[in-house]
This record gives sequence, C-alpha cells and structure tokens, in this order.
Amino acid sequence: MITVLDPGLGEVVGEVVETRPEQLAAVVDTAQSASREWLTVGVEERRTILREMTRILRPHAESLATTLTREQGKPLAEARAEIAISTGWFESLASVSIESDSGRELPHLKAEVARRPVGVVGCISPANFPVTLSVVKLAASLLAGNAAVVKPAPETPLAISKLINLISPLVPEGLVSVVHGSGDLGVAMVECRGIDRISYTGSTMAGRDVAVRAAQRLMPVTLELGGNDAAILMPGISDEAVERVARAALVNAGQFCCAVKRVYVSECDEQRVADGIQAYLDTLSMGHGLDANTTLGPLTKAGQVRTLNELLTDSELRAARLSKAVQVPDQGNFFAPRVVQKLPDGSPLELQEQFGPVIPVMTYRTVDEAVARANSTDFGLGGSVWGEGAPQIADRLNCGIRWIDSHGLLGHTVPFAGRKNSGIGVEYDTAGIEEFRQFHVTVRSR
Repeated sequence: MITVLDPGLGEVVGEVVETRPEQLAAVVDTAQSASREWLTVGVEERRTILREMTRILRPHAESLATTLTREQGKPLAEARAEIAISTGWFESLASVSIESDSGRELPHLKAEVARRPVGVVGCISPANFPVTLSVVKLAASLLAGNAAVVKPAPETPLAISKLINLISPLVPEGLVSVVHGSGDLGVAMVECRGIDRISYTGSTMAGRDVAVRAAQRLMPVTLELGGNDAAILMPGISDEAVERVARAALVNAGQFCCAVKRVYVSECDEQRVADGIQAYLDTLSMGHGLDANTTLGPLTKAGQVRTLNELLTDSELRAARLSKAVQVPDQGNFFAPRVVQKLPDGSPLELQEQFGPVIPVMTYRTVDEAVARANSTDFGLGGSVWGEGAPQIADRLNCGIRWIDSHGLLGHTVPFAGRKNSGIGVEYDTAGIEEFRQFHVTVRSR
C-alpha cells in the first residue's frame, strides 16, 4: 500500500494499492484489448463521450477539491479552481479539431494520408497539479482514439483516482486505468513494450531519464519539464503590475512550472519593486488548505523545503540580501516566502528552478542585458515582459510561450511547448492531440 499524507499536518489521509512493476503487463494487456474496441468508435462519438464525462464529474467537484487539498496542500479555493478546469477540460477539448484525412496525387501514384491512434499512452503526472496534468493527457489520448494508463505522483493519487473511477464506466473496460507507484513503476512504464507513447510532466532530470529509456526502443515521448521563467519589468513599471508579478510567482506556493521564478528590474526601480513584492507577501495567510483564511499552503514534498533552504543558504554565502522570514506553522511542509536581492549573476537561485515561494529580484542596466540574462539558463518554458515596449522585447525571449503584461495564462486551444531543457513535444489544442496519433498512408499505382 502507498500511504498518502496531508502535507499541512503530516497526518494520513488515505491509501492506494501499489502497482508492482511486474503487475503492469496485465494492465497494459487489458488496455490494448480495449483500445481495439475504442478504435471502432468514431471521433464524433468520442467527442460526445468526453462531454458526458464533464457532465458526470461536475456534481462531484467539491468532494474532489477537498480531497485534492488534503493530499496536495493547496488552499481550497485553488483546489476548486483546479477541479473546475479539470472537469471542464473533457468538454472543452471535445470542441477542438483534429487533422482530417486527405489525398495526394502524382502522375504515377495516388495516396490516402490518414492518421491513426498510437495505441496505449502512458500518462505520468506530477504532484503540483495532479488532477489537471493527468486530465490533459488523458482527454487528448481518448479523443485521439487511444487507451490510457495514468500514473499520478505517489504523494497525490487520491483525487485523480476518484475522477477516473467516475468516468471509466463510459468507455470500454480497461481503456482508462490508473496505476500507483514511485520511480520504479515509471521506469517499467517507459520500458513496457505494450505502451506505445509516454506523456510525462515532471522534473528535467527525470525527463532526461524517460527520454534515454524510451530511445532504447525508439518510442516517441512528450515531455513537459521544468521551467525557470523570467519576468522582465520595463523601466517605470507600475505598482499594480508589480503586485501581479508577485501573484504570478506565488501560484500554488510557487509550485508551478510556469510561475515567475526570476524578476529582472531596472536599477532605478529595484527597491520599489522588491518592496512591492514584499507588500504582497505580507498579505498572505499561511496555513492548512482547508482553513478558509489560508491563501498560502504548504509545499507538497518535504524534500522541497530542504532544497529551498539550501538555495537560500547558498545565496546568503554569496552576499545576497534576504527579506525577513515570517513564522511558519509548527506542523507540515511550510516555507516562509522570501524576496532575495543583490544576488550575484549566475547564482544557483538564478539558474535553477527553485519551485517554491522564493522570488529573486535582480537588476539590469539595459534591456538588452535583461534579455540576455533571461535567456541564459538551460530552461525555455515561458517568460514575460511587463510595461512600455513589452511586445517587442517579449519576441526576443527564447522560450516556448511568451506573455505580455501577464504570466502563466494557459488554455485548451493554445499550444503549450517548451524549449531547451523544458521539454519535447506539444500539449493542448490540435497539436497536442496529434501527439497521440501517427501517420497511416496507403498508396496505389495509377
């Protein structure tokens, strides 16, 4: 059994049956059989079934949100938002187009160019948005005509398991399944020959391992990996924009691949911006996610608390200036939000993804310097520019998605893809669905 702990209290909130790697083959065999039956279901009927999934799930939204808060830690309001996005995603994706079959003609041949499902998709999701990031993969796999085996993070398996149990009766038995385990099970999924594609969201380090193992059998992968998103604040940035940047940095206590991780400001604006961010942090109420007053919950994993402390210690050794830490609750994986100033160029806190409520504010002399530093890391997920002249500067950011006067906005019809060490492939919209289909070409002579 896998025991699930409440990260805000350390108490047991549930258990799930662990799937041993040697048990995976039976799950995948069932998925393969179900996928052959699903292949006979036309795309319009699949769309209808996805819409029905949303209808079935909505009455259970509050129960799912409460479960999500207990296992993941985020405030209930944020959990409700995640569940609303997740339950509605099936219906929303059902309206997205997929590539149509087409023909090709040459003097010597006639070809029919179609796309067909890959078969069985292994969906591996992380603990920060365990329901949404599972559903994104699951819904696209189903609409594309595939079976899906979902492996949530072992820290957060409860809400997504409930969701899958609710929708499973709408599709052939075994078409959608959930398995539980740690890294060993993930390795088994990548190496299982009955799984035809892996869609993985998680750290860059683990994503590299997925890619290497998948390459041994030339299996295609979709990897949505870590981010170290920069926000460039143009000279004279407004105080209102500064607060919005702070909010974008603290989504899910900073546990968001597309949260603002680095803030670059002109030298003349540094202290005003740092003070503005700190003023927003001072408004936050840290506590258990089910407390109605809580606006900042715990980190999901205790190990992340250690990682953040190590980054702050390193920053202090480099003579960076840290804002004062507030008192945190005695129990749980809580971490006091901090603003860091005077951080030397190239420090770990600038180059690594901190994944928590720590916001480095760094200065630039010229906008060209800010762009160069924003592009200087190995990550390329997202980035933003705020203030006058933002559109022209944003176009120079080397990342998959650029925001102007905002950060972290995503949607089911907007393709989402990282560059460099932030991923391979695309999620969302038509392109994300097509990740789970393959060419099927028939040629006749003329």
